[in-house]
Amino acid sequence: MACLTPHHVRRRPMRYALSLLSIVLAVALFVSMRVTQASLLTAFRTQLDAQYGDAQITITSPGRVGPEVLTAIENIPGARAAPIVWGSVVLTQQRRTIGVWGIDPLRDPRLRTYRPDAALSLDLPTLLLQPDAVVVPRVLADRYGWKLRDRFDVTGTDGARRLTIAGLLDSTGVAAAFDGHLLFMPMSAAQRLLGRGERFDRIDVAIDRPATRDAVRAALPPGCELQDARRRDTTFEYLYSQFQTILVTVTIVASLIGAFIVYNAMSLSVVERGRMLGTFRALGAQPRELLAVFVVEAALIGAIASTLGAVAGRLVAAEALRQVGSTAGIILDLGRLHPVIPLDAWLAAP
Repeated sequence: MACLTPHHVRRRPMRYALSLLSIVLAVALFVSMRVTQASLLTAFRTQLDAQYGDAQITITSPGRVGPEVLTAIENIPGARAAPIVWGSVVLTQQRRTIGVWGIDPLRDPRLRTYRPDAALSLDLPTLLLQPDAVVVPRVLADRYGWKLRDRFDVTGTDGARRLTIAGLLDSTGVAAAFDGHLLFMPMSAAQRLLGRGERFDRIDVAIDRPATRDAVRAALPPGCELQDARRRDTTFEYLYSQFQTILVTVTIVASLIGAFIVYNAMSLSVVERGRMLGTFRALGAQPRELLAVFVVEAALIGAIASTLGAVAGRLVAAEALRQVGSTAGIILDLGRLHPVIPLDAWLAAP
């Protein structure tokens, strides 16, 4: 009985090899699609958490938000507000577009996390006295070889400007957004660089209780709109829903293909050995003993193919993430997509 499977493998090596390869491909497709789906969702959640921090609502306006709105919100008990100026400039030497995040250094830390790099302290005199001072994430400084007090050129709405690095941030909190591809500036400097005057692109608000939301809404002048902070980015919600539909469909198809391949391979194996099975039965072999042979054979094929397929799927997922990242980046910058391997991808692969 123990030689039943090895004997058949020697007689049909190509059939077993093709069956094994087919299962490997099916498992690899399933794992890669599941990893891509989980990584995309994690990137979206990370971006939202980094950008909005503790804010539950955000205030916007077609003509941008004036400082009087900020004053009105701050007079409401239980509301913590932080204005944001957001735009982009071009790094002259690198010829790459980079986001600029203008913040109020006193208000913004109440909503978002900013952690100076442990090895280097902020250059406060430069930050407070230099009109074009910026703070950059450490990962960005390492990418371009920047150090504290280095200067670099950018091109914005009002022409070329030279900025001075006044501090480095650990890649946590808001500095982790967009894979650290951000420049942080004091509000007044960012408003000058981006041509915003005295207005803000939005005001993020954290509220202590639901009733505060109604008070904030009542304090808004005509033209201002109150939105849920984490539901504001409808562009990504649409983009993610489309990707998710495609990935789920492909995952289901891959699972069905894998199941059919396994069923077909094992059924054909039983049919081909019908005469041999009859001989063993005539010699006194019990049905459960013959069944055990095929169960062990299927388990071995499944274990080997699933292991190889899971490893191959992880490699395929890296390329899939690169393609998804470049496609999604046309509409929305998610930064670098890092692989996230959900537990169900490994458990469901066999």
